[in-house]
Amino acid sequence: MGSQAQARTRIPADARSDRVTRNPMYVGELAIWSGWAILLGSPPVAGTLLVLVAVMRLEVEFEERSLAQHYGEQWRAYAARTPRWLRLTLG
Repeated sequence: MGSQAQARTRIPADARSDRVTRNPMYVGELAIWSGWAILLGSPPVAGTLLVLVAVMRLEVEFEERSLAQHYGEQWRAYAARTPRWLRLTLG
C-alpha cells in the first residue's frame, strides 16, 4: 500500500522525453495529421487537423488544471521546465 500511495504523489516523467514536450502523444498525432494534410493537399484533412488542434488544446488545458490540483507545486515546477507542445532546441 505504501508504494501505491507514493506512486500517486509523484509526477511520472522520463528525463529524455520531458526535455521536448509534456504531451508527446498529442504532438505525435498532430504531426501525423499535418503530414497527411501536406502529402494529400486535402482541404478536408486540413480541416480535420484544425479541429483536432482546437480539441486537443481544450483537452490539455483541462488535464493540466486537474494535474495542478492533484500535484500542486510539483506539477507547476514540471510545467515550468517542460514545454506544453514542443521545444525546438535541445540545448
